[in-house]
Amino acid sequence: MSSKPYTLHINEDNSIYQFQSIGKRGTFEKVIIISLLGNPCNLALLDYDPVTDEYTDLSVTDNGDMKEGISDRNAGHKVISDCKTKQAGSIYR
Repeated sequence: MSSKPYTLHINEDNSIYQFQSIGKRGTFEKVIIISLLGNPCNLALLDYDPVTDEYTDLSVTDNGDMKEGISDRNAGHKVISDCKTKQAGSIYR
């Protein structure tokens, strides 16, 4: 993909990936969380809600920036790679 990837902020154990979605509807704080629920990993994409000061999966931003979010050098590739590393024998082999 030729889209410029977003900058990721990753916690120490590579389970939380924060980034800003920048697109046609503005800038939104996003997070991808890996949860190890046996085999395989569970991946959650959440939006930050400044009103409640929490992350939610109920919002729809439709920001038109999916290419940037799943760029080979960004969240999509990094998260799946880390999930494979964390979970030996996962379905992503």
